[in-house]
Amino acid sequence: MFKGRQLHLVKAETTLAFISKEFKLVEALGYALGGFFLANYEGSPAGMFDEVVFVYAKTMLFNATLRLVLVLVNYQRCGRWATRVLGSSVKACVHGQKDVGLSSQVAHFTKSVKAVSGTKRSQFGGFLNKIGMDNM
Repeated sequence: MFKGRQLHLVKAETTLAFISKEFKLVEALGYALGGFFLANYEGSPAGMFDEVVFVYAKTMLFNATLRLVLVLVNYQRCGRWATRVLGSSVKACVHGQKDVGLSSQVAHFTKSVKAVSGTKRSQFGGFLNKIGMDNM
C-alpha cells in the first residue's frame, strides 16, 4: 500500500535535460511545474502492481497576462489531478478507472536499482543534489 505525500522541486534546467525538445516546459521561479512519480502497491483491491502517475501543469490567460497555474486539488476522485496513469496490470487499470476515476492505461515497464558510488552525501542524504538544489 502506498502511503505518504511528497513534493519535489526540480530545477527547470535539470528537467529539460530529460524531456524531448518538442515539449514545452511550464516553469515558475526557475523550477518545473508538474511531474511524475512511481508507486509500488503491495496490497490493494487490485493486488500487487506498479503505476506511473503523470501530473502536468496548466497555463491560462488572465487579464492579458500569462500566469502559470498548477492546481493539485484532492477531490474525492484523484483522477481530477492525474493527467495520465500507467499501470502494470489490467485489473489495476480497471479498478483505477471504475473505482477511483483515473485515466488508467495498461503499460509494460521494468524498474531497476542502480548503485551510485563515490558520492559524498550531505546531512540530507543526497536529496538536495538529486533535485538540483545542492549549491543553494
